[in-house]
Amino acid sequence: MDSDGDGGGRVELIRRDRELGQIRRLMARARDGTGSALVVLGEVGVGKSALLDAIARDVGDVSVVRTQGIEGGEPSAYAGLAELCAPLREHVASLPEPQAEALAGACEWGPPSPGDLFGALLMGLGPARASTGASR
Repeated sequence: MDSDGDGGGRVELIRRDRELGQIRRLMARARDGTGSALVVLGEVGVGKSALLDAIARDVGDVSVVRTQGIEGGEPSAYAGLAELCAPLREHVASLPEPQAEALAGACEWGPPSPGDLFGALLMGLGPARASTGASR
């Protein structure tokens, strides 16, 4: 399988069948309504971006959002979350108010939310997913 890597050119994925299979199974579960998250770790240049680019092209009917972290380089504690959620921002208004406020505060789209950010987010995001259309 070929993929676009970070360098802008085409690169061939070598010995990535196991990883591609695992990610395709996650994508199949997403199509069936079971969300999941994937963290890809590895040294610089081992093909993480190329692997994810290949999958993103392969799953045309599923929304794929992704972000990258830079150790110690983020100005905000939730900068990665904000980058990850930016393409889904239009759906925030469909969330229950405590979750919408917590997410907007964490992503610096609105005022900070009082209380426990992750408690508010986790409480009810599952049921909210069905009503937002963001699960597709």
